[in-house]
Amino acid sequence: MSTMRFLIILAMLLPLTASAQDVSSDGITPEMILYALIGAFGAASVVVFIGGLIVYLTRLGTERREEGIHIMEWGASILLVVFLCIGILHWLTG
Repeated sequence: MSTMRFLIILAMLLPLTASAQDVSSDGITPEMILYALIGAFGAASVVVFIGGLIVYLTRLGTERREEGIHIMEWGASILLVVFLCIGILHWLTG
């Protein structure tokens, strides 16, 4: 479980460290904060989807495998919303 927590924290911090290399930046902008939040939600949605896939695969022979499908649907829908938010943010910032 600690590995999963480390990966989530790493996925949240990587966009900020990558943009820290920009020399023309005047500090942390609201756009950077929004991209970091969207990235965190994107990482969380991938984790939720993979968790649903694991639940589905471990319950193949039982009647409760629909729970895994339901979790994967939530992960995929959150990922779709994340991609839409990224597109809207790109469109707004020009």
